[in-house]
Amino acid sequence: CSDIRTNQSVNFRFLLYRHNHRAAMSLTRMLTMAVVGMVCVLGMSSAAPVHDGSVQAEQPFRLLGNFSYTHPSFVSLEENVTPGQASPALLITQFSGSPFSGGKVSYVEGIGKRFGDLGAVTPVDFEAGKLKWPNKVSVVPEGAVEGLKGGIVIPDGFLVPGKSTGQIKLLGVDASDWSRDVAVKVSTDKSGFFYHMTLWRDINGDGRLDILTARATKPLFGGKAHGELLWLEQPASGALAGPWKEHVMCEGPSVLIMDVDGGPTPDVAFQVFASEFFVEK
Repeated sequence: CSDIRTNQSVNFRFLLYRHNHRAAMSLTRMLTMAVVGMVCVLGMSSAAPVHDGSVQAEQPFRLLGNFSYTHPSFVSLEENVTPGQASPALLITQFSGSPFSGGKVSYVEGIGKRFGDLGAVTPVDFEAGKLKWPNKVSVVPEGAVEGLKGGIVIPDGFLVPGKSTGQIKLLGVDASDWSRDVAVKVSTDKSGFFYHMTLWRDINGDGRLDILTARATKPLFGGKAHGELLWLEQPASGALAGPWKEHVMCEGPSVLIMDVDGGPTPDVAFQVFASEFFVEK
C-alpha cells in the first residue's frame, strides 16, 4: 500500500496484477495468481521502481489496470453470487470510522473478463448507508436457503462507537432488478457484539445448512473483551422471515474461524479452528 499524505480527502484505487509467466494460463489459474491491492492515491500517482541496492529487483507481476473506490475494506473473489451472471465476481465492503456514516457492499460481475477495461468498472452497490461496518462477506451456497436463488451473507459491526452492535444479514442478489435486493437479518442483536465472518455447515444434521460464526465485544473504555463461537439454526420454513435460533457453543473465539472436513476419528464430520483475537490467551 502506497500512502500519499496531503490535506485532501483520501481515495483508494484497486490494482490488479498478473504473474508474468510464459506459459498460457486458464482464467481460473490466472485469477488464483492475481493480487488485489489497495493503493491510496490523490490525483496522479506513480510507483517507484523497486531496488535492491543499486540493482533493480525483478518484478514478476505486471499491472493489468485499476479502478477507484472510496474506503474499501474487505475484498474477495466469489463464484456463483447470482444465477446466470459471469463468475468470478469481485465483492467489496466499505466502512468508515465516522459514527455518522454507514457502510455498503459492492459487486462487480465477471471481474476476470474486465481486465481490458478496468478503468470503466462501476460496481453495483447494496445496502448503501444501511450497514454499520460490513466485514468479510461470502456467498450463500446455491439452494441453501429457500426463496434465495443467489445471495451473500454479511457479517456486520465493529468496536467503533455507534457500530459495536452488529448483525448477520442475508442479501438476495437479483441481477434482473437490483432494486429488489433487500437484506434480511438472521441474527439476534446482543449489545456491543459484532461479527467478522461466517461459514455454512449442517450442524444438527437436519439436512439444512446453518451459519457458523464468532462474535466479539471490545469496550473502548472499561469493561472486558469477550468472544463467543455460535451457530444460527436455519428453520424448516420462513428462513427469510426473521432471526434464526442461536446456539452458543463456547466462549473465547472472537474473529476468524475456519473449518476442515473430517477429523481424528471416523465419527468426526468436521473440525473448527477459531482465533481468540480480543480475548488474550
